[in-house]
Amino acid sequence: MAIADVTIDACIAHKSNTHPSLTSDMQSLGSYSSSIGALLGFFMSGILVHLVGSKGVFGLLTFPFPVVSVVGIVFSESRVTGFSYKQVNQKFIDAGKAVWRTMKCPYLQRMVLWLLRKRLVSFSQLVQ
Repeated sequence: MAIADVTIDACIAHKSNTHPSLTSDMQSLGSYSSSIGALLGFFMSGILVHLVGSKGVFGLLTFPFPVVSVVGIVFSESRVTGFSYKQVNQKFIDAGKAVWRTMKCPYLQRMVLWLLRKRLVSFSQLVQ
């Protein structure tokens, strides 16, 4: 599920460069499609559990992994020569600095502490 969401978001980001006025519409359409797909998946999983049982559904879930692996092995990509790994390292360092700058924001710190407190309170209620 996460791989599909990331792929769709990457496609939307790529297309938003060429069509900036449609960016919000593309994001809304992607979210709408994802939610409809999730609802259909929940509906179908209920029917499948009823028809083939829980073991059968878990058995069906074993098929996507080999299919994706075979597709990854069969499709070959051309090698990129002269790739600068120092650029990647610098981008990671820049991203880390940006995250650190963001975490220094007082408003964000209050929000994170509130969320942490909320999680701790809900966890303590579960333990009792």
